[in-house]
Amino acid sequence: MNETYFLEIISGERKGFLPSGLRCLFRFLSFFYGIAIRIRNFLFNVGIKKTSSAKVPVVSIGNITTGGTGKTPFSAYLCHWFLKQGMKPVFLSRGYKSLDEESNDEKLVLEQLCPGVPHLQNRDRVSSAEKAVSDFQAEMILLDDGFQHRRLNRDLDIVLIDALNPWGHGYLLPRGLLREHLSGLKKADLIVITRADQVNESVLEKIVEQLKKIRGTEDHVRVAYPPTRLISINGDTEKLSGLHEKNIGAFCGIGNPEGFRKTLVEAGLNISWFKAFPDHFHFSSEDMKQIDNEIKEQGISAVLTTQKDLVKIQQSSGLSVPLFAVQIETKILAGEELLVEKLSNL
Repeated sequence: MNETYFLEIISGERKGFLPSGLRCLFRFLSFFYGIAIRIRNFLFNVGIKKTSSAKVPVVSIGNITTGGTGKTPFSAYLCHWFLKQGMKPVFLSRGYKSLDEESNDEKLVLEQLCPGVPHLQNRDRVSSAEKAVSDFQAEMILLDDGFQHRRLNRDLDIVLIDALNPWGHGYLLPRGLLREHLSGLKKADLIVITRADQVNESVLEKIVEQLKKIRGTEDHVRVAYPPTRLISINGDTEKLSGLHEKNIGAFCGIGNPEGFRKTLVEAGLNISWFKAFPDHFHFSSEDMKQIDNEIKEQGISAVLTTQKDLVKIQQSSGLSVPLFAVQIETKILAGEELLVEKLSNL
């Protein structure tokens, strides 16, 4: 089962006997997944499963669902905040879906957004933390996707919640996208609602109401990821406004393709062709040829993708029209004082 079909199943978009049967099966499996998660968390809570502490403060940037919540641009924002305070941060990540132990897309993008900041990829984040301090003289560790990784203690646990799909269709994996029960949000130190500009206020109020029921507080930060400029495959930059009134195509292989599409539409672009690939997709020359065949039929003037996708495409894209990545920035919409307070306490 490919990722697109799976998402159509759990979202309820697919109708009929087979999709309904699969949803029942997934719900049955999610029951056992939930038991396993509760047991694992219990073992950590009572100290049977041991945790280790780094010699420097650790900030975890994670989420409670699978898929894209905007961790990479928010991690870059935090990195630059600590750099401005005169501290030396180091990124730690697992290196999810990297090929042959090479850098994965998140590391490649962070290298562009935060040049010169070390980034260690290793499933054993405890070992990476020791190396970050001993080999790179880290004064601050930024732990990517660390909310469920409890072996390494953290001094600040930040959880990102995507306003477009905050609760992962309301079910644990595999029936939904929740990695753990929503009660797990109680152990978070700070909640950040991402893409808060892409939903109306009533949706945000419902999210905050749910957070208050779970955590007993509605304190949170709201952020947006507005596009800032275009980057070509050669690193040249252009203004986004140069594509207005043109016929544009777009594709991506990220956890939240709808968020990317909405960003382009809200930027005033005419998106006449859009294609979503599985998260962390590695584009082959054949994939690019297929994309080119499809856009030729639509009279496309240029094609856009995400920065995470562009870093995995070879210098020659194989497209018959210009290809650009859309660079975004993190913009704090509300709760900046709360965020600064949490970071300053470190």
